[in-house]
Amino acid sequence: MAYTGMPEGLTSRAQRTELGRRLARQRLARNVTQEALAESAGVGLRTLRRIEAGEPSGFDSVSASTPGAENASVHGRARLAKHQGAGRGRSLK
Repeated sequence: MAYTGMPEGLTSRAQRTELGRRLARQRLARNVTQEALAESAGVGLRTLRRIEAGEPSGFDSVSASTPGAENASVHGRARLAKHQGAGRGRSLK
């Protein structure tokens, strides 16, 4: 099992909530709008908002319904997180 930085024993709902909080906190600390991050990460604004709110997103649906895609939500969130290095006035690409 891969290291996720999450405490052991959290439910999937608690993990989504914690990941969403972390993502939102990092985005805000870098003064990046949801719109800019969603565009740069190649996801819809609604999807990003759901992730930050800890709600199920399209990534979760893919993970639950596609054989071999168990880590889709983790990969999708990682893709969003990798774009967190840009601040105001700088491109996220």
